[in-house]
Amino acid sequence: MYVLAIHTITDITAKVPFAMMVLQDAIKTKAIPSQLKVTQVLPTSGPRSMSMWEASSVEEVETYTNQLLSDWCINECFTVVEDQAYGLNLQKAVSTTQQNAELVLNQTANTTKAVVSAVSTSLTQMDAKFHLNEKAKMLGTRVAELTVKAKESAEVAGAKALENPTVASSVGSLQSAFGFIGKKAYEAGTAVRQKAHEVNTVVVARVQQINQSGVTGGVATDGDVEGDSSPSALDTAASDPADDNPQTPAPEPEPEPAPAPETQDPNPA
Repeated sequence: MYVLAIHTITDITAKVPFAMMVLQDAIKTKAIPSQLKVTQVLPTSGPRSMSMWEASSVEEVETYTNQLLSDWCINECFTVVEDQAYGLNLQKAVSTTQQNAELVLNQTANTTKAVVSAVSTSLTQMDAKFHLNEKAKMLGTRVAELTVKAKESAEVAGAKALENPTVASSVGSLQSAFGFIGKKAYEAGTAVRQKAHEVNTVVVARVQQINQSGVTGGVATDGDVEGDSSPSALDTAASDPADDNPQTPAPEPEPEPAPAPETQDPNPA
């Protein structure tokens, strides 16, 4: 049956009465007893609000609403005359559909639980009979053991291969070849560095000589460009000991020999 509850608010403090907020919270948290069902809540901004219930008697609704809402409102409950109600059939249809859906869901859940339980029992019985779980564990252990043995066999085979003189000689030759290549590369790098150092030393010495001799604005000759080994003016000036040590006098030139005396003809004309 349908029961209409009229809630008379004793103290209006908000647009939505606090008693209706409490009732909606009870609906959302599913705190309402299972034998009662709220189908509508109609709050107003005035002194009275209403709610529609499905219950087996008016007393059940009145007892619960007084227990839940008596601090904020006065509750009056009445039986709804369903034959003369307008729109109640739609509400009843919706309510019936929801009830049927819940019933189907519950039946499906119960059936699923029964099937799962039956399958689990069957598997347990099969395992007890054929020891499937134990055999699976043994198979996993065996696979792990075979894997370890295969790894050990591969390591042993590799060691035995190295014991073969031909294989060992080939491995040694490869190691020697790589070592020789590395050594030659290092020697080549060292030689290049030494040569660069020598060239740098010669260039620095030549520049220092030119600065000491006081020669400026020198221009390379064709012989210098083409690799001519004949000394240039800069080389001569740089190698002059008098310029290197200006305090030492240059050596005097040797005197020329006196001319020989003329010989007289013993038979004059």
